[in-house]
Amino acid sequence: MTKEAKNAGHIKIDNVEFSQDKIQILTVEDLFADKKPQLPFSSDNTTFKKAQRNEGKSVSKGLFD
Repeated sequence: MTKEAKNAGHIKIDNVEFSQDKIQILTVEDLFADKKPQLPFSSDNTTFKKAQRNEGKSVSKGLFD
């Protein structure tokens, strides 16, 4: 099974090939050991930026105010 997964090749997005395998096999034991599938662009979630928090009092009114 692992041989077939390796033979499936690497992840390809918009004709760009990444080094991560297309098929990755994780066991339940791996999941409990915090092992995660290797995905492109997911090393530290730099794709999304966090919005600034507004610590002041909100001036917007709710639906039923």
